[in-house]
Amino acid sequence: MSMDRLIDVRVTEIEQLTPLIKRFTLEAADGDALPTFGAGSHIVVEMTDDDSVHRSPYSLMGSPWETGPYRIAVRRSENARGGSRYMHEKVRLGSMLRISEPVNLFPLIRTRGKHVLIAGGVGVTPFFAHLAELRAMGLPHELHYAVRNAEHAGFVDELRLMIGDDLHLYVSDDGQSIDFDALLARQPQGTEVYVCGPERMVAATIAAARAAGWHEGRVHAEQFASPAGVPPEVLSTENVSSAGDLCEAGEGGTARLPRDRRGELAVQEAT
Repeated sequence: MSMDRLIDVRVTEIEQLTPLIKRFTLEAADGDALPTFGAGSHIVVEMTDDDSVHRSPYSLMGSPWETGPYRIAVRRSENARGGSRYMHEKVRLGSMLRISEPVNLFPLIRTRGKHVLIAGGVGVTPFFAHLAELRAMGLPHELHYAVRNAEHAGFVDELRLMIGDDLHLYVSDDGQSIDFDALLARQPQGTEVYVCGPERMVAATIAAARAAGWHEGRVHAEQFASPAGVPPEVLSTENVSSAGDLCEAGEGGTARLPRDRRGELAVQEAT
């Protein structure tokens, strides 16, 4: 991904959705319209912190047809030292950030069949745009959303208003969990499945699809690789290299680089 063209944005709203997740509203600093995006798109946010630069990708929430500000949700990672800590501790209303143009490596596959979305925690964020597009096209869909407990279910009310009975919620502290094998085994032929959550959730979805005889091309996830050309010792502990970690943390690989060694963030689609 090229970071040559960056857009200056101002933070115009901050919402504390859960104890660990904040949602940020970003508007163009010059008042112009931000670029349009497709369902599944993300942006890379560049944050300058003293003598270091963090670059973290975050999924764009909201409907692809709505022009206006961008919204991203950031989960503060445990032992955070990079992008998520900066966003949670240093970003305030009116703060200025720089972002890349949207890139889409997790698009909606526009078939006329059914679409099953599986999310864990903050991994639900890319699905807001997917759901808006699916509903606009009148395509059958359902979202299976796992959270730790009610305190961490900050998106549930919005999702219920958006999709009603097509939301299936699982609260792990109440002993609820997704039966991946049963879920995928009962889907009609031609169903597409999208997953974003902890690594074990991604792995379980893939394993269940294989057990059910699904074609591997019908299981979709995204993966953010480490910044290209950056030695491991200069990466922050928040660097993420798998789709599960990306979705669980709400961000991808976060490089903590000296200003004279700014690396570009390499992004690739999981296979």
